[in-house]
Amino acid sequence: MADISNRKQQNQAFLQELEKQRLNKDCNRIIDLRGKVAGECQCYEFGDRQHYLDDRAYLLVKQLMARFDGRYTIGVYEAVLKALKLLAQQETPAKAQLDTPLLLRLDSSLQRSEERITFSTPIKLRLDDVLYNGHTVDIASQAIRIAFKRTHSLHADDIVRIEFTDFPHPDNEALLTAATYQIIKIDHDERYTTVVLCLAQQDDVFDHVLQTWLTAHGAQASVDVDDRLINLQNQFYQRVWLSHLHQPQLWLASKDEIQALLAVHIMPAAQAVYGANFYPQFLQQLPLLQVCAGAQDVIAVVHADSSYGCALSQKKSVKKLINWHLAKPASRLLWLQTSQVNFSNDTMANELATISQLNSDYADNLESTLHAIRKRVSLLDMSHCFSNVSADQSVNQSQLSSLQSLKLFFDDDLATPNSLQQHIERACSRFYIRTPVTIQLENQSWQVETLDVSAHGMSLYLPADTDVSLNQRISANFLRWQTLTKKVNLQAIPYQVKNKQLWNGKLKLGLQRIRYNCPESLNQFFDWVIAENADKLKTDHDDVIKAAEGRLFSAQLTPTLATLPVFLGMQEGQRDITLVGMTDSNVAENIDNHFWTALRQQMLHLSEMLKALPHDLNTLITTLYGYQNSQQQWSLAFEQEFNHSRDKTLWMQRALKNPSLIAYHCVIHPLSSDEAHLESDVADQLQQLRQLRAHKVQQLRQQFGSLFGLMELTDISPMIRLFYQSD
Repeated sequence: MADISNRKQQNQAFLQELEKQRLNKDCNRIIDLRGKVAGECQCYEFGDRQHYLDDRAYLLVKQLMARFDGRYTIGVYEAVLKALKLLAQQETPAKAQLDTPLLLRLDSSLQRSEERITFSTPIKLRLDDVLYNGHTVDIASQAIRIAFKRTHSLHADDIVRIEFTDFPHPDNEALLTAATYQIIKIDHDERYTTVVLCLAQQDDVFDHVLQTWLTAHGAQASVDVDDRLINLQNQFYQRVWLSHLHQPQLWLASKDEIQALLAVHIMPAAQAVYGANFYPQFLQQLPLLQVCAGAQDVIAVVHADSSYGCALSQKKSVKKLINWHLAKPASRLLWLQTSQVNFSNDTMANELATISQLNSDYADNLESTLHAIRKRVSLLDMSHCFSNVSADQSVNQSQLSSLQSLKLFFDDDLATPNSLQQHIERACSRFYIRTPVTIQLENQSWQVETLDVSAHGMSLYLPADTDVSLNQRISANFLRWQTLTKKVNLQAIPYQVKNKQLWNGKLKLGLQRIRYNCPESLNQFFDWVIAENADKLKTDHDDVIKAAEGRLFSAQLTPTLATLPVFLGMQEGQRDITLVGMTDSNVAENIDNHFWTALRQQMLHLSEMLKALPHDLNTLITTLYGYQNSQQQWSLAFEQEFNHSRDKTLWMQRALKNPSLIAYHCVIHPLSSDEAHLESDVADQLQQLRQLRAHKVQQLRQQFGSLFGLMELTDISPMIRLFYQSD
């Protein structure tokens, strides 16, 4: 047996020696990758043969030849082919995956230090001894963007040498001296690589030649406007998101201030949820004193005149609050999410200057308010998230006595809530005109006084309990004005409710006159009477002031929002995720791509839920649950899929076995094709850029017009885990 074992070892050693000798022999085979790889293949000579390799294959050959004392051997040849085959196999699954949805940063704009000129000219880029041929996309004095065939060995921060081989400039030799650049950004797709480079070393001669050429060719037709188009896209999606924001925003001063609540913003979607309950009395019940004292996340339950709250970190107390909420169907379970904010003079200067030109006193008061604000609170109503849940313990009111919220007292001049509108366009000027009118709505009528009037509309107050909805038709009789003319009938003039706001016992309506239902003589009368008296009236600039104020608050709000805005639209005839908005706080870029794949598969279900909405509701509020299994696949479920609390409990028990359990408070807003027309200033700027980038402008218009929904996802996983997991 020992002889047989020794003989096997000797045979194995002999075969290994033969294989070693075979691999060490000089190789006569040529490696030609032209047409087989996406990258550019350069001609390299080694082993007395000419080979055509891309950058990755060349570096592999170089490394392997170093192991064979610089010789091109059979071992080098076979190892290169084996490595390239393995790398190709590794790339194939990545191509099969669905693309990550487009991520667009909505909390900042793209700022360029200088203009770029769109110009294509051939260049050579050298990294050590590897040569790349490409073409410029755009050029600036300090940076250039270049496109190549697919590369593998270029990386961010690499220092490279650039030669402009065919630059149309009389002093071309200065551009052939190979300027030194550093790669600051690199993007790849299957076929091409695009890099952005900035000058790494200053060369006065090179800089002078390039700057002279840029000055001579800096005509508007060749200026790169991609940054302006990206900012317009950013602006549009940010406005759509904030205009549908489902969470009221409270702006607080420090705990030392007498008046803690300094500003309130509530959008129409949130008004529909809170309705008449969003009074100062409701805000007084919130545990805002805890927030002012330093609490970051506070859970509160408000029921009638009772209010209780505690920090999210107090798990046992939070569970008591949830169970007490479940026992009180009319109560609200709220999450107060706090962020630190600071309004600096640099960010406020332009907008305050705009306001000051129209109303200096208002601008001064607003500046004082902004300097005093230290915290922002998002008010998330989670009552829907526990609608299909049974209490797991009985909690009485006495057990919550230590959690009772201290009431925050407000001054009589508490700021009226506003919506975050960044652009308000009026068809005609409004003037402060107080005149008596009789408002008729179905079988009811009120005699009130207008707040302001224009040729196309007016605003006024009605009693707080008036049942009126947006776009509802009402009629108005102008009592005093009718005594001044007999030429037109100023009775039963049709108006439509375009805006309403209920606050502190008053209902403010914005009314638009239905001009096409009025005789032409009546339209001419309103145009004439306003124009005739315009120089005697005080103009209402509330639109300009509120828009500037909205931009101020939006700039501070957006970076601190943890909500994920997911825009849904039509792409190639299919319902899909158009893009996802990123902020500093919502970590959209860290979400697993398989989650987006699973959410895409829910598009049909989402559209069916939207279609099933009652006519009097324009928002779907639900909860989205999900967990990832060992194969990295996500299982998702909406609240509506659970017919009974038992079904939900069983699903949650299965989900809790996975550490990846997530739960999102989900609000879905249907969007109409007219959404793009509401932001008329964005549309006007796109029109101005159409001559420069017609194709890109057309793409953006189609993208805006194809939107059918906005999904707001707010992570409530800590609350769900806390309730379902055993103590």
